[in-house]
Amino acid sequence: MKRILSVIMLLALAAALCACGNSYGSHACAGKWKCVSAPIQMKYSDIRLELTDTSFTYTLVAEKSTTVMTGTAKNIGEKSMVLYVVTQQQLDGTTSRVMQERTVDAKESEKNPVYANLLDNGRLEMNAQGTEIQFERAT
Repeated sequence: MKRILSVIMLLALAAALCACGNSYGSHACAGKWKCVSAPIQMKYSDIRLELTDTSFTYTLVAEKSTTVMTGTAKNIGEKSMVLYVVTQQQLDGTTSRVMQERTVDAKESEKNPVYANLLDNGRLEMNAQGTEIQFERAT
């Protein structure tokens, strides 16, 4: 009985580990990214981006609050995607409690697309209305 239970637990663990594999997708831009270069006026202690083949989460951590934007990602080339914001949340920096939340109108999001391009040096460049931010893959 112990042996059967051990085998079942081992199979469950193996299945869980397989499910936790690279769930970001197959697009060249997909994955976890951390900011390495941002305009000086962006005063955030941490900027992160998680991209899948169809969605993204963009996180901006400031001293007293965190802003999280989520939305859809569309493939526009082998190394390029366009990102459309769907929701935006402002979280309290201490408690992570949602202070504000809004759904972005699709027309507004389409008027303000964000482009993500994988550069030849392996960095990801995000461009929104002339503001460029560069990311490296997070480990």
